[in-house]
Amino acid sequence: MMAGDTEKGRIAAASVKTRSSMMYDMLCCLLVLDLTAVYYFGLRALIVLVISSAAAVITDIICTRLRGKKYDRADVSALVTGLLTALMLPASVPYHIVVIAVLFAVVAARQAFGGSGHEIFCPSAAGVLFVQICFPAQTLMYPAPFSKLALTSNAAAALYRGFSAEAMTSSERIFSVYELIIGKTAGAMGTTAIAVMLVLFVFMAFRRSSSAIVFFSETAVYMVVSLIFAGTNAALYCTAEGMFLFSAAFLSSFGANVPERKLHRLIFGIITGLAAAVFRYQAGAAVPMLYAVILAAPLRAELDRLKYAKKAERTVSDERTE
Repeated sequence: MMAGDTEKGRIAAASVKTRSSMMYDMLCCLLVLDLTAVYYFGLRALIVLVISSAAAVITDIICTRLRGKKYDRADVSALVTGLLTALMLPASVPYHIVVIAVLFAVVAARQAFGGSGHEIFCPSAAGVLFVQICFPAQTLMYPAPFSKLALTSNAAAALYRGFSAEAMTSSERIFSVYELIIGKTAGAMGTTAIAVMLVLFVFMAFRRSSSAIVFFSETAVYMVVSLIFAGTNAALYCTAEGMFLFSAAFLSSFGANVPERKLHRLIFGIITGLAAAVFRYQAGAAVPMLYAVILAAPLRAELDRLKYAKKAERTVSDERTE
């Protein structure tokens, strides 16, 4: 190998963002969203966050040791899973449902496939979707920001559907753009402040921990399909919905969850956006992006496998030529 090739290889290796570094970037962003959740929903949001995080880390440690493996204390991915799970749930959710969501996320969607770095599906998305199917009344109805929520497991509070669901049945704008941006809408406790989420996504993209290609392609496709099937108002609300933007910014476009090649990322984003639109307008899913994130996950592995298969073919061809 030529010296120039060696140097290029070192530069390429140095430019690759490690999964651990991505996780720490994600953790920093989630801590900001934690503060936002506590600001909007009070002490109960903090309790939900603590329960979810503790349950995720403890469950991950137990499962790792049961598999006869050594637990890596520097790995924050279990903590990230716990925080992501909590932020996608309403602040009013009973505490036992939080634990169920985390147990499913860690055991069924993480440890069952080999633990950290071996997941096929996004654990937090799987956990939240599981409890949404099992407990829809407790997980798909949301308190309004600044509601007074009891600290007991079953919080007595007025609950509302997500604002995109309201938009689907209304021909008028039910929230102003300003209210959408600052988070004055009922929703999952970490997904209401759109402005904060977008700023954090820019940070993640700048740090190369999230893919702008995936984010913008899936958002554009979803918006176009929404315009066609639901009209302008519904398209605005469904695309600006906190859960959609949260999932697009921190789940589907997260660097560890996307294909390596830019073209494959574009394909991945388009398919994810189309899948979300199908679940929204054909299946009537309340949170379509979670279904899309889970179904698109195996596609990332297949696209990367295609890349390496072509690379192996070129290597064999070069060796035969020599």
